[in-house]
Amino acid sequence: MNSSARPLLRFLAVAGLALGAGSAPANAPQNISVGELALLPEYCPDTQTFTPQGSPDGPTERQARWVGMLGKPFWGLHHYCWALINARRATQPGLTRGQREHLYRWAIGDTMYVVRLASPEFPLLPEMFLRIGQYQNELGLPALALEAFELSRNSKRDYWPAYQQIAQVYTRIGRNADALRILDEGLEAIPGSPQLTELRKRILATPTGKRAAPGPRDPAPRPPAARESAPVSAAAPSP
Repeated sequence: MNSSARPLLRFLAVAGLALGAGSAPANAPQNISVGELALLPEYCPDTQTFTPQGSPDGPTERQARWVGMLGKPFWGLHHYCWALINARRATQPGLTRGQREHLYRWAIGDTMYVVRLASPEFPLLPEMFLRIGQYQNELGLPALALEAFELSRNSKRDYWPAYQQIAQVYTRIGRNADALRILDEGLEAIPGSPQLTELRKRILATPTGKRAAPGPRDPAPRPPAARESAPVSAAAPSP
């Protein structure tokens, strides 16, 4: 087994156990509105269930273009489009806590379905891990959220949203030193990122952030100076 795949497989197993039956892919959302369709990524209208046209054996011209860009996982990508719809529905007012959690669990299950189909080179993998982490945060699972955000970051080291989300989780649980460390790593990978720079400033502006700020590095040691005889009248150093 490729060693780079082990963290992913472990994450999928642990996340599946934590989410229970809700981690399985859901059925298509019902009564998808024109407004909901308009908010989806450009590829969603060309995926299965969103259009009756095309298939892996006979794709339409647009589907063939998407397969060229995204690879074979495109044919399962309708699950991710369902996940985006369900997650957005979870933010609507008037839902019970149980209804909201159910929608987020469906969203995680459908996103994980596509992740399982994908290779490490799949272009949407960093975004999908990020979404899974965000949904887990909404379910009150910060440890799993951090794992998903780390997988997002490891999938694309210059993906600034992953560093931002990791830092925000750390600040929420009172670990500002870790948040600043992650942001510094992000700024090394993406120098000058306005999002990471702004978040770092906001953390440092808080009393706990100031205390957690890394101190200045020790200067390089200087070569020893030639010793001089101290004058006999020199005062003793202050304690």
